[in-house]
Amino acid sequence: MNEVTRLTRCEDQTRPPFEVPAARPFSSRYGVVRLVIPVAAAALVLAACSPGNEPSAPPPSGGSVAVDDASAPPSTGTTPTVVPNRSPRNNIVKTVGEMAAIGKPGESDLISWTITDTAVDQPCTGTYPRPAENGHFVSIFLEVKSSPEFTTDVLPGGFGPQNNWRIVDAEGFTHRNIATVAAAMCHDSDWPDPLAPASKYRFRLTFDSPTPTGILTFVPYDRVSDGGWEWPF
Repeated sequence: MNEVTRLTRCEDQTRPPFEVPAARPFSSRYGVVRLVIPVAAAALVLAACSPGNEPSAPPPSGGSVAVDDASAPPSTGTTPTVVPNRSPRNNIVKTVGEMAAIGKPGESDLISWTITDTAVDQPCTGTYPRPAENGHFVSIFLEVKSSPEFTTDVLPGGFGPQNNWRIVDAEGFTHRNIATVAAAMCHDSDWPDPLAPASKYRFRLTFDSPTPTGILTFVPYDRVSDGGWEWPF
């Protein structure tokens, strides 16, 4: 451990050689590391043996240190932004059982909801049922949760079937007239209106659809330019 490395003098130099300590290990909380001679110091030593140059003084203390990777701070790279899957209609694509929500970035959701199940042409249970005007009854079952900070302007129109819902058929045509009288009378209405803060709801919505399969879209009034959500059924 006390060995030193001697640099031999060039033949045209008369000064005594100076000594360079060999690499000496020392311990740290990250393991054993080694002191190494800085690059600049190594260059000075090589220059000392060039014709007409005098040996330079040893480098000052505090040179570069080669350390274990464990001692390096963890990378603080930018966290990848999660980009939701959007349809050609600019709606966020969801599946049955997957939660959707509205909130502010970095804060808890103001309101969240999940379509837990769907049913097509389920027998009506209302007091005065009527046949479907468009051909098929499509029912969805929802669970909704609002935060204490929720206000009705967060979701204008709420979840009312006549407000923000549309059906897109297999050919890509959007059908707006899906909240018919027949749909309203198929099952007793139990959807909440208005929505209250700090509340939970379970309810069913029934639509009068021209197709038994398709895409159900939900685009609140104030999100037309930003897009809404959609679910296949």
